[in-house]
Amino acid sequence: MNYRWIMRFLSYSLLIFWVILTIHVAYRYISFVSSDTNTKTGTFVEGVNDQTSLSYLPYTSFSESNRFYQTFLFDSCLDYYFDSEWKLIYQEDLCSVSSDDEKTYTITLSTGMVWSNDEPITLDDVYFSYRYLLVDNVWDRQDLRSFSDVSVSKEDWYISVVFPESSPDNRVFFTHFVLPQSLGGVTYDDYVDTYLRLPVWSDCAGIYPQMWDDSNLVFDLSNCDDTYLLRYQLQLLDGLRWEDKQLVNDISADFYDLVSWGTFDREWLALTDFSHMSVPLREYAMVFFNTQSDKLSAKIQRALWWLIFHEFYADESYKDYLKRDHLGFDIFLSEGDSVDKYLIAKNPTISLDKYDLEKIDVTALPQKLDLAKNNGEVYFLEEVRWYKTVEIALWQSLQSLRVVHNDGEPYTPKTFEKWQDDFFYSLSVYNKNLNEWRNTYSVQTEKSGKREEIAWFETYYLTSPLGWDDDNIAEEDKIQVVYFVDDLSSSVVAKLQSIIAENDLDPYFTWNWYQDDDQFLWKISSTDYDIVIGTVDVGLREDLSWLFSSETPTVNPSLYVKESFVSLLSEYTQNESVRDTLMSIYSSDVPFIVLWQRFDSSFVRSPLVSYLPVEVQWVYHFKRQLYENVTFGVQRGFTWSDVFNKQNFRDFFNHL
Repeated sequence: MNYRWIMRFLSYSLLIFWVILTIHVAYRYISFVSSDTNTKTGTFVEGVNDQTSLSYLPYTSFSESNRFYQTFLFDSCLDYYFDSEWKLIYQEDLCSVSSDDEKTYTITLSTGMVWSNDEPITLDDVYFSYRYLLVDNVWDRQDLRSFSDVSVSKEDWYISVVFPESSPDNRVFFTHFVLPQSLGGVTYDDYVDTYLRLPVWSDCAGIYPQMWDDSNLVFDLSNCDDTYLLRYQLQLLDGLRWEDKQLVNDISADFYDLVSWGTFDREWLALTDFSHMSVPLREYAMVFFNTQSDKLSAKIQRALWWLIFHEFYADESYKDYLKRDHLGFDIFLSEGDSVDKYLIAKNPTISLDKYDLEKIDVTALPQKLDLAKNNGEVYFLEEVRWYKTVEIALWQSLQSLRVVHNDGEPYTPKTFEKWQDDFFYSLSVYNKNLNEWRNTYSVQTEKSGKREEIAWFETYYLTSPLGWDDDNIAEEDKIQVVYFVDDLSSSVVAKLQSIIAENDLDPYFTWNWYQDDDQFLWKISSTDYDIVIGTVDVGLREDLSWLFSSETPTVNPSLYVKESFVSLLSEYTQNESVRDTLMSIYSSDVPFIVLWQRFDSSFVRSPLVSYLPVEVQWVYHFKRQLYENVTFGVQRGFTWSDVFNKQNFRDFFNHL
């Protein structure tokens, strides 16, 4: 027997086994210390249903969605994000922005940054953007008119920006994008035409030429370190109908927005590969009462507030497009009085019968009228043949007294004697101090040679049961409601009109709508309205005092400017203890109603929902979460430092 050959065979066998075992252990160890890493690959496709509202160019649109696309290409002095508690945090981008009082700011520019054409970004670019585009508003953009009173000046190495008032919200100014100063003197239309396809940009992304396909817009993200995506594509879903279930499942988009397509069928949504996301916007539907209108009173405004808040939420239809959020203006004690009562008192041409008047708590004129308790009340009086005598009691004795009927000549009743506190007054058809329908009686005295009203009452003289007559209200006496036609306003107005109609108030109102921005703004500027229904985009602002401190009707359609209210409103954002005082002023005047917060009905393919936080806030942040976290590629890999790490060795053998 050849023992040497056997020993050689065993030795080789053991060696081979050892090599195989070593390779296996090494492989398992490498697998143990390896980890999955996201790779930069793939195209994220967002479906859009209206390309006309899409703009990736700064100063053409200020919506949250469009700002998100604009950040692919352009930078601003300050960017912003939200922390885990949804607190707004500003961070420096192109510039260093400093201030000691939140009123005067100093801007210095970071160095080494260039435009996509390799030209350096300079302080002149920042000055051009913030002075000429924002403050001077040379392109006349409506959203920028609130910055007209800001001062911007340039020194050798810094820019100074001074605001009229101190506020942390002033930093919103610096979130606007910086464009090249070479655009100076270029008209808005030329800017759009020149930049529409191939803009000169400053941020990490690029944009593919779109000469051959107008239905797609593709951003190149290959140089962007804050995303795993290689490309971001906007795909126009032309003619998509929500009823077409198969088409919804088959479209090549990972996320799309159906907000302008109205309501949707929740039952079959579960059958598709999409999950519905309600993303709140910083847009609020509001009703502004023109506080300078002679057709409105604080009582009418309070009564309308009560009616709207108690009936709008009677059903669940509002949830399809609005979120119940009133910025805190949702609690105050209203009388809950009938709107009719105050509208009738304001309208001199209205015709009612006895039943209509009793329905709104108007009672018959008593035989004795105590003006100490019933000053300013409204009564009705049915037909009389010659006259009706009323005893009128006052709360004080007077040296002189006169009664004025309907702005006529003053008349001293024959039964009145000096220093008495009551008298008899005859309502006489023959003496012409009793007209059909509405009559106003003003009780006056004379002090220091001047007439002074001390009391008044009104009487509706019913000569025949004519009843309600819509045509009896003159058009110029109706309350004029104006609004701009868009998806949200149309839904809100339709709901309000139904509430008005159901309460038999529609003859008091006339509704005027506008589809052209300039015509609508001209109407508001003229102050020829009683009520404005519109959407207010508060953007990044947390202090709403700017909205109600302006006397410009296009900014503040209520025309309500009260220093104490504005001061408390500014303080309220930092100190909720002033809420009760603020609400007492608001509930006394009610110059506006904050109705509801708008949300965006967005749809995301179900596997991508895991990349979103549990609570989604703001469209910009919603899209940013997907942009920063979604990945379409994973690669397994290791580093040599992990391989030769002693702790990894120990963990591996313990694991075995």
